[in-house]
Amino acid sequence: MKILDELNSIKVSKKVKTSIEYNCKNEDQEEKVFDLVRNILTDNLESFSKITYDVEPSEHVVKVEVSQSL
Repeated sequence: MKILDELNSIKVSKKVKTSIEYNCKNEDQEEKVFDLVRNILTDNLESFSKITYDVEPSEHVVKVEVSQSL
C-alpha cells in the first residue's frame, strides 16, 4: 500500500492538501494549466474546500493547491 493510501485509510475526518508546481516553458503551457483549473472549478465545485492558483510570470511557474475535506 502507498503511504498516502495508508494515511487516508484512517477512519477520521481529515483535510487533504495537494500542491503541484508546474514549470511551464511558455505562456501557452500556463494557459493550459489555467484552463484545467477553470474546468475543475466549473465541473467539480462541491468536491473541494479550496483551490488556489498562482502564477510567477517571469519564471513561467504555476502553483496550484487544492484542499479537500474527507
